[in-house]
Amino acid sequence: MSLQEGLICNISGQTADFEESCPHFKENAQAKKEIAALEEYNAFVKNSAGTGKRFANFILDWIFIYIFIVVLIFSLGLIMEIVAPGTIYTISNNKVFIYTLVYFSYLLYYVTLEATTGRTIGKFITGTKVVTMDRNHPGFTIILLRTICRFIPFEPFSFLSDSKTGWHDRLSKTRVVVVKKEKK
Repeated sequence: MSLQEGLICNISGQTADFEESCPHFKENAQAKKEIAALEEYNAFVKNSAGTGKRFANFILDWIFIYIFIVVLIFSLGLIMEIVAPGTIYTISNNKVFIYTLVYFSYLLYYVTLEATTGRTIGKFITGTKVVTMDRNHPGFTIILLRTICRFIPFEPFSFLSDSKTGWHDRLSKTRVVVVKKEKK
């Protein structure tokens, strides 16, 4: 900066001829739109559920998934014993069948609940909900992708990154937000 030329207006690049306003200022609609989008995104991120609620969701959902698996296995065992007595012992020793049943139960729990309501039982308890980046209810395919991403090895450790979101959030472009309580 030269003291003879004076201040240079950052916006116009010309010598400043103002004290309180810049007559050469031309509003950049694109920049204004980007700033508004950034402010909206920052408000969205601020409303995102914290790691404490996310961890509570994780623990609660695992408890309910185990209960769901026990009920499902008991029901299937009962039905199989009625339909084909004795086959339960053969199937119960088949590890592939057991693992498939467990993964299917896990998939069924998350996809059914999150695709229909945006919430699992854990999310109902903690007052959170899954939404897309534009704050809409995610569709079936997004929830299916989100749930499949949960099977990535070490995925729970992805919350330790700077973004504080899991891979299942980032890859499906979803977030878990706090649901505002309705006023009575």
